[in-house]
Amino acid sequence: MVRILHCRPILEQCSSLELVEISGDDDSIEKITSGSTAIAGACKIDLVRVSRGRALGFVSTNKCIACRTFLESDCFIKSARSISEDIIEYVIITPGFDEFKDILKKIAAMNLELDVKKIAEIRRTSILTPKQERVLRVALEAGYFDYPRKARLSKLAETAGVSKPSVLEILRRAERKALEAFVAGLP
Repeated sequence: MVRILHCRPILEQCSSLELVEISGDDDSIEKITSGSTAIAGACKIDLVRVSRGRALGFVSTNKCIACRTFLESDCFIKSARSISEDIIEYVIITPGFDEFKDILKKIAAMNLELDVKKIAEIRRTSILTPKQERVLRVALEAGYFDYPRKARLSKLAETAGVSKPSVLEILRRAERKALEAFVAGLP
């Protein structure tokens, strides 16, 4: 199996450089890592065996029309993996749905078979409420957490447009959520 771990476009050459991971039986891995390979001028492969049944390396491509379409479009290739000899599954990120539709049109115009499995919108997630974020940002910018303190609660309350007891409660809840998320993320 071949997985593309990272893809970097080389725009001036309209090509790409992929970091790939190949897994399979040890004999196959040994065979494909025995030297650099060039395939009909379409790509150059440089692989190194890293463990039994696993190799890492670079593949530079310039003839793959699907890759070229992605490179010429406003998108990022997040991942790609080979499903079979002639099927590659891509995960791409586009700035919006219109850009995604443009890519679909270009691929369809090249008579490539396409099967869209999923479309999802990227959403910003936050552990804090918008009000907690705003008050925490005001407190940081005003120097409330500095030593010595450069801002008092009354100043924060005035700037945030809430009462002094409210700003204190909002800050405490925001601090607790932020600290819990930080501690939970530590190994």
